[in-house]
Amino acid sequence: MKKVFIISAATLFFTTCLTSISANDITIKTEPVEFREVELSRFEKIKTNLSHTEFEEDLEALCYLISTGYAGYEDMIENGFTIDSFKEQILSEFKEKEEINSRDFYFALVNGLKPFINDSHFMIAHFTDLYSFSTRKFCAWSDIFVKKDRDNYSVTESNLPAVKKGDIFTDDTTYLFYYPSKGKNTYRIGFLTDMTPEIKKDFSFNNGSISVPLKQDGAIERRPMKYKSFETKDSAYIELNDFMSPEADSPQRKSADIVFNKFINLGQKYNSKKNIILDLRSNSGGLTELPLAFIFSLYTNKNFNDTDTLIDRLATWATESFFERKQILSPSYYQILAQYNSNRNNITGKMYAESKVKEQKQKSERIVVQNILKPSNLFSKGSKFKGKLIILTDRNTVSAGEFAVIFAKHILGNNNVYTVGENTFGMASYWNVFDIQLPNSKMNIHTSFSKNETIIRNPLWHGEGTGLYPDWWCAGSDLNDAIFLISGDNEMKEKLKNIEFYLM
Repeated sequence: MKKVFIISAATLFFTTCLTSISANDITIKTEPVEFREVELSRFEKIKTNLSHTEFEEDLEALCYLISTGYAGYEDMIENGFTIDSFKEQILSEFKEKEEINSRDFYFALVNGLKPFINDSHFMIAHFTDLYSFSTRKFCAWSDIFVKKDRDNYSVTESNLPAVKKGDIFTDDTTYLFYYPSKGKNTYRIGFLTDMTPEIKKDFSFNNGSISVPLKQDGAIERRPMKYKSFETKDSAYIELNDFMSPEADSPQRKSADIVFNKFINLGQKYNSKKNIILDLRSNSGGLTELPLAFIFSLYTNKNFNDTDTLIDRLATWATESFFERKQILSPSYYQILAQYNSNRNNITGKMYAESKVKEQKQKSERIVVQNILKPSNLFSKGSKFKGKLIILTDRNTVSAGEFAVIFAKHILGNNNVYTVGENTFGMASYWNVFDIQLPNSKMNIHTSFSKNETIIRNPLWHGEGTGLYPDWWCAGSDLNDAIFLISGDNEMKEKLKNIEFYLM
């Protein structure tokens, strides 16, 4: 049985790629705001007890961040949120206390915000407590399989005496998940749910209701960065569970850069293979340009010595020609951007952001802009890769791992890219993400300054917490069989015989 993955603060606190601001952006909304100091998180020790004044200052800081910086603020308002009501609710909860325990404050913030936010990137952290503001949904499986024949779905396999082979499934087709590892046109009956693993659900067979026990599959254990590749005559297997680039002065930065450079150029190394298996299970996201650069190497059949320049080029393409987004420009955003670029030794980025901070001090505004996409011929020559790209996903494939699927299908074509496994985490609607700390408690707020319109409209996307559906649904026990059905590679099947339990 696979170990169940548990999210930790260390796992998900990362910064996705930054969106550039173009002169061609159109302004959707402008409103005056107050200028207040905002601080990028230094992950300082949490202060356990707050005076009432400190508590009020932290509450004001959070309200300011949400109302002037958070990309989902308009969505919150549509859900009935108002700053005044939220503030009043939190203040009333602690009005009789001269000293406030910061953990109680944390839970009050979570309870006050969660009805209004559906954003997996938006998180609040207090010591080991971490709350992500989305409802995660996993597939709870039955052991009943049906085969489609015209408009009917007849049972081919069942573990329940009440459901027999040949019975007709007469319920909603949203409970059917395409499951080719059990046969052509075969579906497994299941249910996407946020409930506990051991559940039952009524389904209709032959127009009669039958209670069916369901089970969840679990997920492989989250590990530190793991990179590996190997090949057979016809196929290659690549795994990388992390696209996060450490800080410039981090001891891990050099080794991460070596791994990323190797990964990017595997596109050229394995270009002649009939099949490439890209294992993104438990990939915790990071820089979206990294999987894009791998796909570009695959597309062009080129090796790149200067991957930094390549990544910059692809970042420009992504923000100017692919991702349509709404961006918040405000005192909050520019202050955080200046501090972030300073920490990254990005002198140009720091100077740009600091100049914008000065402008905001003169005239403080919250501006919502939308970019206008520019046509690009970057992918106009046709792909040099003629094989199949098989991407493995699970419930913990996050953000940049999800973008990898979107990039691959757009660039290489739906018919050449197969996604196999579970639905992904669902952490991609909001991006341009930073960690910001409250001034007194030092609680960490992980929040987004951009909203990704491109992925929201993608037919594969089913929302925050539900993510991308795979082309082939598959529990771990059938994963190797599913890969083999696509690749036809017996040698690779033998090498992947324990793929259910861990990254290879």
